[in-house]
Amino acid sequence: MQGEQVAGALIGLVCVLLVGLPLAALVSAVILRAACSLFNKLAGSEKAVPEPGFGKALGITAATLVVNVLVGIVIGLVLGTGAAAAGAKPSQTQLLVNLISMPAGFLVMSGMLTAMLPTSFGKSLLITSIAYAISIAILVVVFLLIAALGLGLMGLGK
Repeated sequence: MQGEQVAGALIGLVCVLLVGLPLAALVSAVILRAACSLFNKLAGSEKAVPEPGFGKALGITAATLVVNVLVGIVIGLVLGTGAAAAGAKPSQTQLLVNLISMPAGFLVMSGMLTAMLPTSFGKSLLITSIAYAISIAILVVVFLLIAALGLGLMGLGK
């Protein structure tokens, strides 16, 4: 039974690596370009940040994903070790890791934008905020569509 669980986990990991991460990078590149464009419209031409081409945006988001994964692993190892020593529940530890990883991911993306675009860290923080807002809006719309579809299929939407 345990061998089947390990095999299932490995298959899931391969699917995420081959499908999930490239898809996330593509969507993130589009969102980054939109965030830069929106920032430029709000900031005006004198404070504009050059909007990256799709290839450069894809490179920025791919590099950000890799760094975020590495940062998440380090945070997970450090907190997991401490939590295991303290006898904390794994679910509580995972929640704490996620809560710490979110602002770390925000700062990583801002740092990557500063390093890979000709912009200041302050502007990159604003662009990252816009990108996060766009992502949250997309997630809300997708969630509402799935919920409406689910209610419709269950006959509760009548």
